[in-house]
Amino acid sequence: MYANATMIKRSGYAEEELIGSNVQKHISEKYKEKIRNFYAFQLEQKIESTYIEFPVLDANKKVRSEEHTSELQSRRH
Repeated sequence: MYANATMIKRSGYAEEELIGSNVQKHISEKYKEKIRNFYAFQLEQKIESTYIEFPVLDANKKVRSEEHTSELQSRRH
């Protein structure tokens, strides 16, 4: 997972705990499938940029809203 300074501060986690971790670890079970489907659709449709908001659990297990922007990267050889 990429984590900017604001996200790190708001989440209550140390940067080392977030960088490289799977974002699903911090998402409520009832939202995981919805979010997986959202990003699968982005890939299938080759949508360059998407935005989604969903609840996550911070380090204190408090639910808060998180905003995610996803940019597709193309691999050029």
